[in-house]
Amino acid sequence: MMNIATFPNEIRTLSFPRFSFKRPIRGLYLCSIGLAASALLIVFCLWQNNQIVRQTYQLHQGQLRVTALQGENETLKLNGLKENTLFKLEKQVQGLNLEKAETVSFIQSSAKTVVSR
Repeated sequence: MMNIATFPNEIRTLSFPRFSFKRPIRGLYLCSIGLAASALLIVFCLWQNNQIVRQTYQLHQGQLRVTALQGENETLKLNGLKENTLFKLEKQVQGLNLEKAETVSFIQSSAKTVVSR
């Protein structure tokens, strides 16, 4: 006698949906869904690319602005050092009508603590 394997009466198989293109309406419907999905994907990719390019451009412009401001800051520091020489500062102080330090007398308190109301 031969060994015969027994199989269940129902064999389940994986089957993909079958579309009939005999009906033009169904085929047109499926094609329009595919085109719409493709169009949305293209729009999303373009939007994402635009955002990346915009951020890169803004970052580059910011770096250029910082570099320009650093150069301007160095120039202003050098100009400030040239403008604030001792001779020019003495002229400016004379124009303020200040007293010399030798002629100023200070009021000193004899107590170590000061009480106020």
